[in-house]
Amino acid sequence: MAKILVVGLNPAWQKVLEFADFTLGEVNRAKNLSSLASGKGINAAKVLRRLGHEVWVLQILGGENGKLCLEACEDLGIRSLYSWVETETRQCLTLLHGPGGSQGNPAATGSRGGQADPASRKPGGTTEIIEPFRVKEPGIADALLGVLPEDAEFFDAVVISGTVPSGVDDRIYDAILERFDPIISVIDAWQGLSPGSLARATCVKMNHEEFRALTERLGPGGIGETLYLLTSGGGEASMLRSGSTLARLLPPRLSEVLNPIGAGDTVTAGLTHFLLAGLKASEAFRHGLAMGSASCLHPLPAEFTDEDYQALLPMVELRR
Repeated sequence: MAKILVVGLNPAWQKVLEFADFTLGEVNRAKNLSSLASGKGINAAKVLRRLGHEVWVLQILGGENGKLCLEACEDLGIRSLYSWVETETRQCLTLLHGPGGSQGNPAATGSRGGQADPASRKPGGTTEIIEPFRVKEPGIADALLGVLPEDAEFFDAVVISGTVPSGVDDRIYDAILERFDPIISVIDAWQGLSPGSLARATCVKMNHEEFRALTERLGPGGIGETLYLLTSGGGEASMLRSGSTLARLLPPRLSEVLNPIGAGDTVTAGLTHFLLAGLKASEAFRHGLAMGSASCLHPLPAEFTDEDYQALLPMVELRR
């Protein structure tokens, strides 16, 4: 069991509403409601905790939603390191609608229910509504650094997940990565990062559009020689170093996606777990992609069944 810090500064109290059908501009009545702590950091931390690690999440919390997130992390066995602000922690709404809803679908209840192939189920639709969040208090970056351990080797892994909230010094990621000397450091973000931060990382995971934006911001030389793992939703993923493609990975094609929210965070957590286990980056990424794909078959973010993960793993194709 490793000691892992997940930096997820922008948590959310998530509500997932399931509809038999959904029509924009009309009254839509949900048939099911689930509420849970979410956001990229909490999603990744939740999966890492499930995989057996001792996990801390660094976050900014406020208001009743912040209290709910704090209590949920405690229930999940995740240790919270946080700064409290006056702004209410954001609420996010996920609307699941169409044939992919959980009614009558065994995968949505965490059971395969005898269905032979997780890649052959009917499609649904997902709409995500995200509230804004802005920190008004000065000095939050220093406050966050103040709750972290001083020991540079305290954590075995550090995961940087998501964006820096508006109003927070975006050099916070640099400061965190400078403080610690973990075995593994995984960055799942593209804003608030300097070439120095990128150079310290074991690998950087982002989608292709974010990589293009990062390259435009820093210039081709700014991305350095770090290993980049690039995703494209359910499309082909790539491994790059110094601008050269090392490998391509093709996730399984899912004819049904119950909820894609949190799939990328699940990939990040799986990748971190298997890198710590000593797998090569390509294999760690392959396992992470299988976990992320499995999470798309569950109505709640960053949740998946072991049966779906194991069934999908052989379907993740590695191409040299």
